[in-house]
Amino acid sequence: MSIQHTISCRITTLAVASAIAFSSMTAGAANNEFQYLTNNGIQNSHNALEGRGYQQVHSEINNNQNQVVWWNSQQKDCVVTNERFGKTTSVYDISKSDCDPYIRKESGMSPMVGLLAGAAAIAGIAAIANHNKHKQEARDNEARNNEDYEQGYQDGLERYHRYGSHSDAYNNGYETARREREERASSRYSNNYNNYHNDYNHHFGAPHESRYVKVADLYNLRASAGEQELINRGFHAIDGAKGWRSSSVLWVNEDAQECVSVTTKDGRFQMPAIVAMSQCA
Repeated sequence: MSIQHTISCRITTLAVASAIAFSSMTAGAANNEFQYLTNNGIQNSHNALEGRGYQQVHSEINNNQNQVVWWNSQQKDCVVTNERFGKTTSVYDISKSDCDPYIRKESGMSPMVGLLAGAAAIAGIAAIANHNKHKQEARDNEARNNEDYEQGYQDGLERYHRYGSHSDAYNNGYETARREREERASSRYSNNYNNYHNDYNHHFGAPHESRYVKVADLYNLRASAGEQELINRGFHAIDGAKGWRSSSVLWVNEDAQECVSVTTKDGRFQMPAIVAMSQCA
């Protein structure tokens, strides 16, 4: 149910309640103070009430007679006079709560305007609540996305597999960590490669240095493509060991006097390592 529909229902209910309250005024207790006005002319009754500090705040036809509501602001007292055929037929007391809608009307706000103002206030409160709800939902979503991203990032660093489906934030974190991990591994391999050559040349000299074949660019290639590339560069496999999730193979290039150990994991080359030629002997 929409807010507008709810407000409309409330306005209708309040308006009907006001009408019922007014029609029930005739059931109020008789006002002994003004009983002398019964059967008096209407104008005489009005003059008497005004002379006592009462002010007419409302009138309407009900049950074939005119009902007039009178309010005394100093005494906080409210009475109703019933008028018919030019005479005051009765005078009744009513409560201040019954009189309040007509007091507001006299001060510039009719009961219906008051109801509409109340309805507008309700609508405004509802709109603010709805706005705040959306803001809170946005904050909650942002917090969840941050948590998912961090979880994905940590899983990517630890090389956990992504089983099942995950949020976009998790996947973004995982991919970021994976790329960073691969970049660090590639940089580490390049450093190891250079350090090995420097150490090898220092101890054994480098009679075949010009014939060394670089293999750093084979990192993270698919195993089938990496193996073919090693063959193209003059290597052939001579020994290997296979584990549950990875395998390690020695490749040798006799012309270049170069021995390379290649570990394959998840179907990809993992940092081909140059080792001493004696391991391929």
